[in-house]
Amino acid sequence: MSVLPPQPESLRVLHLEDSEEDAELIANALAKDWPDCRIDRVETRRDFLAALRREPFDLILSDYSVPEFGGLAALELARQEQVETPYIFLSGTIGEDRAVEALKLGATDYLIKDRPERLIPAVRRALNEARERRRWRQAQETPESQHEWLLQFAEQSNDVFWCAEFEPKRFVYVSPAFERVWGIPAAELHKDPGAWERAIHPIDRVRVRSAWDLCLSGVQPVFEEEYRVVRPDGSERRVADSGIALRDPAGRRVRMSGIARDVTGSLPT
Repeated sequence: MSVLPPQPESLRVLHLEDSEEDAELIANALAKDWPDCRIDRVETRRDFLAALRREPFDLILSDYSVPEFGGLAALELARQEQVETPYIFLSGTIGEDRAVEALKLGATDYLIKDRPERLIPAVRRALNEARERRRWRQAQETPESQHEWLLQFAEQSNDVFWCAEFEPKRFVYVSPAFERVWGIPAAELHKDPGAWERAIHPIDRVRVRSAWDLCLSGVQPVFEEEYRVVRPDGSERRVADSGIALRDPAGRRVRMSGIARDVTGSLPT
């Protein structure tokens, strides 16, 4: 398998922050690992949007609470303009509900400002994940000769890669991360496809099934849901799951393929 390249020495960062003191602390921390780091700090919606449209960035950092411009609104703009750029929230205080909402809307991570030791590991992880996802998308468009590399990537990823056929309902592939998240061996899922749905928390199950059926029928273009998984030992994991329906040459929707990400561990502690 190809070895991922080392972290670049230069780093282009867009930082939405109204506190000069906080901005300086973050800049100093980044400069230790990326001496050539270039940070564009903005405070307003207008300047933030202008920067997004001016050039691509390697990373976006954002306070959750910026006067007259909320963090979630900034996240929405970033996902419209630079969908693949990692987006990390930095805030003074954060509750679980807000963190989950931010992750569901596309944030990469959420850090508390008074825990600066988490910043560099979080940035490195975000950059690595972004690079891997770009390579994954690019590889999907390559000839079949890349199949082995794709399989190796999926087999070693922390995300759950899955592909299911509709008639009859069966999972034709699920990556090893499934067992780490669901607590169920992949072999069991292949024998009993219903194990996936039964593991979903009863409160979430109907909603997830409805979203699946809407994608299958073509009413919705994508399947995108966040739900809780109840593992055999009774513990719960929170999963952000997304997929698209795949068509056969006749245009019929015959499969759905996607990626499920365990977002439980991304919540601040």
